[in-house]
Amino acid sequence: MRRTCVVILLALLSLGIAWVVLGRSTAAPAITGPLTRLDRPPCITPDYREVVIPPNIAPLHFRLAEQINDWSAEIWGEQNVRRTLHGKGTDVRIPTSFWRSLLDSSAGGTIRLAFSGRHEDGGWIAFEPFEIRVAREPVDPYLAYRIIDPVFGCWGHMSIRQRDLTSFAETAILRNRTFAYDCSNCHTFHAHDPSRLALQIRSQDVGACMVVADGGQTTRVYTATEFNRSAAAYSRWHPNGRAIAFAAIKVMQFFHAIGHTRDVFDEASDLAVYLVDENLVTTTPAISDPDWLETYPEWSPDGSYLYFCRAPQKPVEEFRTVKYDLMRIAYNARTNTWGELETILSSADTQLSVTHPRVSPDGRYLLFTMCEYGNFSIYRPDSDLHLLDLTTGKYVKLPINSDRADSYHSWSTNGRWIVFSSKRRDGLFTHPYLSYFDEQGNAHRPFILPQQDPGFYESYLKVFNVPEFVTGPVRVSPNLLTRTITEPDFRQQAELDPQVTARDAGTPRDMPWHSVREVPGNPR
Repeated sequence: MRRTCVVILLALLSLGIAWVVLGRSTAAPAITGPLTRLDRPPCITPDYREVVIPPNIAPLHFRLAEQINDWSAEIWGEQNVRRTLHGKGTDVRIPTSFWRSLLDSSAGGTIRLAFSGRHEDGGWIAFEPFEIRVAREPVDPYLAYRIIDPVFGCWGHMSIRQRDLTSFAETAILRNRTFAYDCSNCHTFHAHDPSRLALQIRSQDVGACMVVADGGQTTRVYTATEFNRSAAAYSRWHPNGRAIAFAAIKVMQFFHAIGHTRDVFDEASDLAVYLVDENLVTTTPAISDPDWLETYPEWSPDGSYLYFCRAPQKPVEEFRTVKYDLMRIAYNARTNTWGELETILSSADTQLSVTHPRVSPDGRYLLFTMCEYGNFSIYRPDSDLHLLDLTTGKYVKLPINSDRADSYHSWSTNGRWIVFSSKRRDGLFTHPYLSYFDEQGNAHRPFILPQQDPGFYESYLKVFNVPEFVTGPVRVSPNLLTRTITEPDFRQQAELDPQVTARDAGTPRDMPWHSVREVPGNPR
């Protein structure tokens, strides 16, 4: 008898705990008084209504943007998986175990959510259900990005971080507080492989360099040579994993007194390739012409072409007329030889400026950004994502754009997911959005990266920068990366390819932003 009572008591306690966790209340709210049925779904933030999600994404937590005190929700998917949840306030958190059951049973199908809420006057309102579609194709399990302050001319705390997309776990790849609050940027992975990464460092102590992690080995490579006096930026791994294309740029930032306040201008920009095994920097005149600005390299999936953006060299006073074309050039990695230069998309035809070309894993599509002028599209409210079909040569503006800046983007390994940076929430803070890309070449309504706290984006005052899908967690420890940056044993000076003639001017040294060394606290 005593054992039975204990079992019953434990069961009741567990139910009570579960009730508090799921709904933040101790009892289901009784629907009393008049019930008004509305012919619309509830407003929620973040807005996950009618989106397509991966079958391995973390739970979508959100707030009901309605004047209600209590809520009740019927949530169901395919194969009769359903549950009724209740809660006080407006925060909605779906239990992870139930969410997993929903996704597992609904891959290729639909999840539906029907909410009722008690209004502040005591009456109840019932909303129309809304749907969330679940794709069959998973997304890569990790997303890497840089976290920085939304500042313009200097930086303090910044970190490169990785998020487990199947949960809410986030860890640091590298924090700049471990190397004097200097700048780390332009992280890139070889074929989404977490064991092969490259990132750029701008340091007052060790200078400008590229940290390369290749399997278990790490080096701090100084890519500046007699030809390119500026270090690497915007780097991209060749599919063979033995070469890294990069831009050597001299960049300036300036501010306007009225209207749009910020602009970025490249005074000089060339492309080059770092050959990892040979420790050699090489290039060809077609991608390093002093009369042109070449930037944003991107390899085709088979490595036979290098895509990039190019604009004519102009004085800074004409910055609003600088528009970039989309170019490509054939490349033979085995012989390190180059082909003929081709114009894929001309700004004379588009009347816009092309940035951030990214080729889909199957080689059919090229995703890119266009804005009115320049190449720093995240500063341009008019920047939008476009899709070029490389088999037809036709391009379209994607329906996933907003009326604010939509810029940097990358593909998932299977080509079914796009992640991109957007300022659509408020015009200031950049956040990552994911969009399903189906087999017919359609991009579906995007959704913001889910967070455990439904109100996370309403109070988090940092921006997410350069989102990149990764197939797993980066195993190189932050400590090893810090040692690679700071200790002399990891230093390696790249040599210039003897076949490349060093020109007198070169690309000037670049250090446009400055570190704020006195940084208080210990933020994320």
